Amino acid sequence: MSETEQHVEIPDPYAIALDEIDVMDPRLFHEDKHWRYFERLRQEDPVHLSEREHAGRFWSIQNLTTLWRSTRTIAYFLQPTASLWGLAST
Repeated sequence: MSETEQHVEIPDPYAIALDEIDVMDPRLFHEDKHWRYFERLRQEDPVHLSEREHAGRFWSIQNLTTLWRSTRTIAYFLQPTASLWGLAST
């Protein structure tokens, strides 16, 4: 991380667009400011897609209930094709 990046102030998570939230920014954790970012994601976007040059594309899932529901929904929609892959539904 360059000196310039280290001195840039971390914005308030409620003052930026959801797609600008970067939970992979180490400064959030170093400065103990990650809590409000995750709070906003839990409230407004519990299954958050992030696309960052330094981290690639990933989903940030904020709680186990959301993860369970997402997994069940994905499994439901994949059910017709699961047999093509030799997978059994439970």
